[in-house]
Amino acid sequence: IIELNGSRGGNTSSQGLAKAPGVPSREDALAERLRKEMEIRRYRRRVRIVQWPNHSIVTPDVLASAAVRFTTARHPPDADCDMVAKLDNFNESLPLDPVPEQCRLGVVVAGLPRSGSSTQYNMTIEITRGLFSDEEHFHSLYWDFHKHMRLKPKYVDQHLIRTQAKLLRMGEDDVVVTKCHEYKPQLLRLCRKTVVLLSRRNLIESARSIIKANWLSGKRFEEFSSEEYSARIRGFLEASINRYECWKQHSDLAIEVEFENISRESASFLKDYVMRAGINASPEIISLIAQYYGATEGNPSIPSTKSKGMSPEWEAGLSRAFAESEKIQDFQRRYGYPQM
Repeated sequence: IIELNGSRGGNTSSQGLAKAPGVPSREDALAERLRKEMEIRRYRRRVRIVQWPNHSIVTPDVLASAAVRFTTARHPPDADCDMVAKLDNFNESLPLDPVPEQCRLGVVVAGLPRSGSSTQYNMTIEITRGLFSDEEHFHSLYWDFHKHMRLKPKYVDQHLIRTQAKLLRMGEDDVVVTKCHEYKPQLLRLCRKTVVLLSRRNLIESARSIIKANWLSGKRFEEFSSEEYSARIRGFLEASINRYECWKQHSDLAIEVEFENISRESASFLKDYVMRAGINASPEIISLIAQYYGATEGNPSIPSTKSKGMSPEWEAGLSRAFAESEKIQDFQRRYGYPQM
């Protein structure tokens, strides 16, 4: 595990990729596109958003119901990683799950919810697709997408057929970047080499963001008893801790990043990533990608902790969840976060 706290970072080659005389290198082309998009952003204030697979068939109500399903999953506080994997596998997976171990590089973005994982995902896609692969052999997806989005049956079938066909065609030159908030150990065997990217955050702030997005329920706070609401918060946080620690425990190639450093020290994170992944990237292109993505919210459709404050009732429910869970308190102590 690499602990990235702003002071560490792997060395990368300062040499750009080889290019034919008079032909811009892939790094030059990527840099030019990013500079142009940064200019557009300055004048039009555009924000990049993660593009979900099959986005045209996903509606806001589907996204909301999927979030409810994900965040209401329960783990016993003392669950081992085998149990966590079984509990997270709450639907049948693809016939070819796990993916055959034949692709060149797999990247799993598996941080805590609302801890900067979408920004990691965006940066990783940019540098990996731009410098290490091509459109034909590069794949990015949210793992087990159909399980989280609660698609209509006909769309589930379409999605599974497309995904299965993609897995069958996957060869030794293919590269896959996937995002997953649950613990899916089969992804550790995704390719011949698999890098896991972990991000963590003060659980108080992570939970506040989740609560504001109404991920903990499909109904209003007033429809819950205070005990039920606290139980939902506690269960979500304890399950998230279990998943995080299992990824950390079982990943051979993993980079662990603190939430604040994803934006503040984006270049250090990318240096460690390209070193682990074996990607040849110059300091200049790393700096440009870090500048482009590090200053934006990776998933701006979800309310942040900077939006208007929590209600007293929500704060009380969150405080009660912390007080009743030794697992949550231990996580906060272990990583230097405050108690409520």
